[in-house]
Amino acid sequence: MGGAPEGGRRVRGGVLTADPAGQRPFRVHVDPADDGAEVVNAVGDRVRTEFYRRIGLDDLLRPAVA
Repeated sequence: MGGAPEGGRRVRGGVLTADPAGQRPFRVHVDPADDGAEVVNAVGDRVRTEFYRRIGLDDLLRPAVA
């Protein structure tokens, strides 16, 4: 895991690094069994996003500077 791949991203210990704050992905999927967990997590993320928008909490879906 020497140099950073294209885009400046690097994975160390299952954590994606080297991206500026606010540009990092919400979740990184590691699915060695290839059992479809990535698809299930994507559906859960979509359902959560729709729910937050419906109840008026869509501001929680974006990073905020404190």
